[in-house]
Amino acid sequence: MPVLQNTYSLQRNGQVTLPMDFRRKYDLDEGDPIVFLEVPEGLLISKKQSLSLKLLDQMREKLEDQGVTLEDLLADSKKIKKQMAQKKYGL
Repeated sequence: MPVLQNTYSLQRNGQVTLPMDFRRKYDLDEGDPIVFLEVPEGLLISKKQSLSLKLLDQMREKLEDQGVTLEDLLADSKKIKKQMAQKKYGL
């Protein structure tokens, strides 16, 4: 997918107007919640719901590629909770 890049100016009050092409392409309407996520490459702007789902899907794919299942994660999570309780409360 080609990267679309244009330069826009930040207004005095901190606002930037998203071009109509972007709003249409990404189905952004007035009042839609959006997320600003700082990533190593800069700032990522996305619709709140789609960003969460995309990140979860990417995490799932990476874990599957490494052979990690949901059951593995849940089991490890229980072990970690137990270790934390032992450390914190001496249980």
